[in-house]
Amino acid sequence: MQGRAGDVCFRNLFENLEIGVLLADSAIHFVDANPSACRMLGYSRDELSGLNASDVVVKAEPRPITPASIGSKSASIDWQEQQFRRRDGLVFSADTMSIAMADGSRLSIFREIGLAQLHCEPLAATADASLDAIFDEDLNGIVTS
Repeated sequence: MQGRAGDVCFRNLFENLEIGVLLADSAIHFVDANPSACRMLGYSRDELSGLNASDVVVKAEPRPITPASIGSKSASIDWQEQQFRRRDGLVFSADTMSIAMADGSRLSIFREIGLAQLHCEPLAATADASLDAIFDEDLNGIVTS
């Protein structure tokens, strides 16, 4: 029962995330995509299924995260800025985290950079108007603002 509940939770998360999630097989053909990925790329789930990553990814600049920082030797993670080509031909930039699994499959989670900046602007305005101390820090605990 616990495994089934976990599957339901994972599926709900996958379906309702506001960021794109793509799953590709070892040949880098998409096998699944969440609704946000479909919306950002302009394809239906069925249309994305079977497309090769090269059909939608224009450019990648990998910034690998070492296996020690992810605590797993069976997967590797790359953090990249990529350019994606929408179905209508328009290109957009996205921050992408790609996880290469031991079986060769790849999970990619991405967010359009311009969209992320739009979501941050109201938060920045709120922080600027606050009388409380508010700060950001990176994953290493270093204060960035």
